[in-house]
Amino acid sequence: MEFLLISNVDDSRLFTLNALTNSILSFFKEKVPVISLVLISESKVDDNFLFLKERYLDVDYISRFNQLKKLKKKEYDYLISIDHSLLGLALGFKTKAVSKVCFKGWFTYLIFNINIPQIKKVGQKHINLADIRNLMELTFAYSEGITPKYHLENPLVRKNHEMIHWIYNTNHAIDLPNSTYILIDIEIDTLQRNKQLEMVSNLCDHLIKKFKLKIIFITDQVDLFEYVMNSSTALTANNFINSKQSIDNAIAYFPLLNHSSLIITNKLKITPFLGLIEKPCYLIKHKRILSRLYSLTSYYKNLSKKTIGEISYMLKSI
Repeated sequence: MEFLLISNVDDSRLFTLNALTNSILSFFKEKVPVISLVLISESKVDDNFLFLKERYLDVDYISRFNQLKKLKKKEYDYLISIDHSLLGLALGFKTKAVSKVCFKGWFTYLIFNINIPQIKKVGQKHINLADIRNLMELTFAYSEGITPKYHLENPLVRKNHEMIHWIYNTNHAIDLPNSTYILIDIEIDTLQRNKQLEMVSNLCDHLIKKFKLKIIFITDQVDLFEYVMNSSTALTANNFINSKQSIDNAIAYFPLLNHSSLIITNKLKITPFLGLIEKPCYLIKHKRILSRLYSLTSYYKNLSKKTIGEISYMLKSI
């Protein structure tokens, strides 16, 4: 049994790809399937706790339509795509397979003969484990639970995780698994920089005074950290820590995310991954563009009050 899987490489998609691969290998364990993979990406993915190249017969990368002709011409028993990009559709059209499976999307009926309805919740568009379970049930009558396989036994993965633990233990005296801390990962806009920083400052001041927490501030911009740090006497080097990096790749900093009590962010991109690893997360949502432009002070005052109240409620429930 030969499979070709198609996926992109953002953090949440690698998570669902991991669960899909694990489920296929589990279902066909009596006759081990041969799985190849095409990743839609300009750069290669390093081995990590969700992805190991050795699990696949071949791993190819494409990022442009003219690269499609370079892929091997081969027929598969199953083509399964968890990517809805035009490039993913073109790859599905080009590849020969007895069965072509994907989640329902624009034009997918023209290319794939098995279209799986996605289980969508309010405010959720990403593919999750329930969707993978639905795909396995409708395609293979697979009724077992869907679980990812964390590759923590891999030497490189283990070394990277140990390095993150060592950095925080050595530089900040934080034992990640045994410390109570939250992460604040905020992207500051240049246009309303001071108001946003003031909001972050008020939030940090409240959390430390009210809940006696450590806060790890995710930023590679020293001036942002210094501004917040100097805004309150409650913020000290013992309880307010600069991570000195920006988490663009959540997988690389999984230990830091995994052991935190709560993650506060305004980056919509990382929230699907946090949901998949079942990590409590508060997303600061910016709305009412006109209010931000014409009533800047009152807008951020109300947003700050709302954010502090809702985060305080979450922390009491954790």
